[in-house]
Amino acid sequence: MMINQTTHEIINSVTEECYIGCTIKNKNDSTKLQVFSAYIQPNRTDCEEILEKIEIEMQSNKENHQADNLLIMGDFNGRIGNLGSFEKKEWLIDNKALSNARTSEDQFINRNGKAIINFTLENNLVILNGRTEGDSQGQPTFSNKNGSSVIDLMFTNSTLAKRISKFQVMEWGDSDHFPINMICNEISKSKTTEKTTKLIWKKDKLDTYRTQALIIEDELSYQELTQRIKNAAIASGLRVNGIEGKRDKKWFDLDCRSARATMIWKLKLAKKSNWFYEARHAFIKERKAYNEAKEDKT
Repeated sequence: MMINQTTHEIINSVTEECYIGCTIKNKNDSTKLQVFSAYIQPNRTDCEEILEKIEIEMQSNKENHQADNLLIMGDFNGRIGNLGSFEKKEWLIDNKALSNARTSEDQFINRNGKAIINFTLENNLVILNGRTEGDSQGQPTFSNKNGSSVIDLMFTNSTLAKRISKFQVMEWGDSDHFPINMICNEISKSKTTEKTTKLIWKKDKLDTYRTQALIIEDELSYQELTQRIKNAAIASGLRVNGIEGKRDKKWFDLDCRSARATMIWKLKLAKKSNWFYEARHAFIKERKAYNEAKEDKT
């Protein structure tokens, strides 16, 4: 988990066998967010007990740290079908981005899934899968040669649910699991700050940068000066907003890019076919080819 330590701090944390959790405080206005990430192995039969432990941590953080916002996510190996819709009027969330009814392309319900539904009902939590913009159909979060399912879940309390703007299952084929992503409006009451530009300095570009930076015709405001520094850095060949990722590395060549593009294309076809057997296996085949292509280069 990564947080901006300039604006936020972790005020407490817990690490257990099947989950980790922490409370994050906004330094500007003391708003607090509880976050739990869980992994419950398929062969475990104590899902209810694990969720009860998380519930105890939730209540403790709320009482001791006044942490009103809550986010729980993870691979629960729990399949919940279409369950989790709001049936009682008092549970309805005042947020147009969330549908009161949820849907899923995975109709199966298992033991862990029932435990999860009971847990969300008892604690008035909102399941995001299958009810928001970006995932209105409840797309599978897991797929292998045996089939596909929705087992990676995310849910929040009503306080945070009011701020959710989007939830999506991302198109990423490096693993049997697809990442899930949630976007919410600013939890803090403070003004949103602009994204900081990061420059990667290079000694061999220093003289060029000095020349560019010294071209100042008149008095500049802070914003104008900041933009001038950025422009000078770009003109002199310094890297802006750059942390080298795997696809920037020299080994990630045309073969890797081509294999990844084919894999993503097959992934889209599999989703479009509602994970039909042949389409799913075609995607799995290309995912294997992509991983092999990366291994050959590294």
